[in-house]
Order: sequence, then C-alpha cells, then structure tokens
Amino acid sequence: MSELLHPDIEGRANYDALLTLTNLASVSDSVRKRIMKEKVIPKTEEFWFMMDHDDLRAAAAELLLNMLS
Repeated sequence: MSELLHPDIEGRANYDALLTLTNLASVSDSVRKRIMKEKVIPKTEEFWFMMDHDDLRAAAAELLLNMLS
C-alpha cells in the first residue's frame, strides 16, 4: 500500500491515493492494522508536515484521523 504514495511527486495521483487509503481506513480495524503494517503512516506524515499543497495536507490529515477511529 505504501507504494501508492510518492512524496517526491506532488499532484493528483498522491491526492487520490490518500483519499483511497482514507476510505479504506474507515472500513474496519483489520484494514487499519494492515495500513499500519504496510508502513503508510510515515509517508502520510510527510504529506501532512512537509508539503505546501493544501489538498495533499488535508487528505493526509484525514487519513491520520481515520486511523485513530
């Protein structure tokens, strides 16, 4: 799953990947555990803290919030 995210590339593909992961994270605990296992969180944090693109930052924040559900 983490290969869906490419912090070195800004744009629509990363935004769509973050939203897809956000939707998946809202499905169940087992899906959230899989996302954690796949080490998606460090890449998501890069989008949240390191990007100047507001939509990417918002999508990353939403994913992290869904991971806490």
